[in-house]
Amino acid sequence: MLLKSGDAADARIVLKPGVFAPAQNLEIAYGSRHHIYLPQALVERGEDYEISRFREMIRES
Repeated sequence: MLLKSGDAADARIVLKPGVFAPAQNLEIAYGSRHHIYLPQALVERGEDYEISRFREMIRES
């Protein structure tokens, strides 16, 4: 994860080029929490990276 914006529910994540898919969520389990990142928009693209904006949802296990 690159940045959390002022809105605690938004996050920006750096990805490899071509990985961002508007219809595919990213998920990670961290401790007792399950984080789901819902894709919102591709923010920036470079030769070897993409920065995408996601909406973060957290579920307690």
